[in-house]
Amino acid sequence: MYFYENQVFTENIKLYEKLDGSCICVYKLYDENGEIIEYVPKSRQKAVLDKHFIEMYKLCDKRNISQMNENIDSIYMELYGMLNQHTIPYYKTYIDLALLGAYTGKKFLNDEEITKLSKYIQIKKPEQLGIIHIQPNEYKLELVDKYYTQTRNYNNKTGKSLDDILGYLKEYLDKLNTINITEKGKIRYEGAVLRDDGNYIKSKPKSYFEAEGRIILNVSPGEVKKEIHKILDERSELLLGDYDEKKVIEEININLEEEYDKTDVYHPRVQKMVLKQLHEFIETLPSKSLQNTVNDLIEENPGLSIGEYMQKFSRENPLLKHKSRLVYNMIIKKL
Repeated sequence: MYFYENQVFTENIKLYEKLDGSCICVYKLYDENGEIIEYVPKSRQKAVLDKHFIEMYKLCDKRNISQMNENIDSIYMELYGMLNQHTIPYYKTYIDLALLGAYTGKKFLNDEEITKLSKYIQIKKPEQLGIIHIQPNEYKLELVDKYYTQTRNYNNKTGKSLDDILGYLKEYLDKLNTINITEKGKIRYEGAVLRDDGNYIKSKPKSYFEAEGRIILNVSPGEVKKEIHKILDERSELLLGDYDEKKVIEEININLEEEYDKTDVYHPRVQKMVLKQLHEFIETLPSKSLQNTVNDLIEENPGLSIGEYMQKFSRENPLLKHKSRLVYNMIIKKL
């Protein structure tokens, strides 16, 4: 989930390092009797990881994943390290996993639940950078880091809005990156992730986008398609509910801004491509008959988990297995 200017928070928000790797999901694959066959790693838009990611994943210590609670359907992790290097060089980590989140089929785990799961399956969470305290009429940034004298003035900074605090946070990360460039020749942080219950807000500093060695490509149709599928996975109501093209395009642009400069994202050529890719994708959305099939499945079998619904759908509709991703998101929206 991403930050919007009018978003309101009532609980303190924890800040974690945004690791510069690849986000993967590990989900439970069931047989027709509801027994777990295996734990399958996948990436966005892929039923399983590509071969080169599989080889890296095999090298990670994940022996306790099979011990996670029965009610957890999937977990989300960052695959990072020297073997999967992007911009940030993790010299002390060859390849490893960090636990980002988990899903039960009905809800995402909150931060406290993720901490417990992390200890249970022995896969660490990303480094905590600090906390944003929500106080009456103001926000306060508390940083865990007390090492650099150059950054001490950012600790306990206050602001009238979350946007003010995000500005301080980006300045702080830029300062740390500047120090690391001076001392080691490379930036240290890609950014931070703000975690509020099951919501995740990414914040990246200017220094990351300007980092030497960062691969910057023109916005491609493939990248636009990826962001549209991301919306289907994370905010399916925008596509499967009351469709508002303007809102969907705004969401695509917000996602693209994380990887590209605004001047590139809002270039007329890119915006024309976004519109074209969106129209092509809309044509692939479920027909009325598929919507009726999903509605009947839920109405006739109330109270099942998402995994149970998907098992039943696969058994009863073997010719529609290629629609499983759409069906998954349709069911999630209705639960």
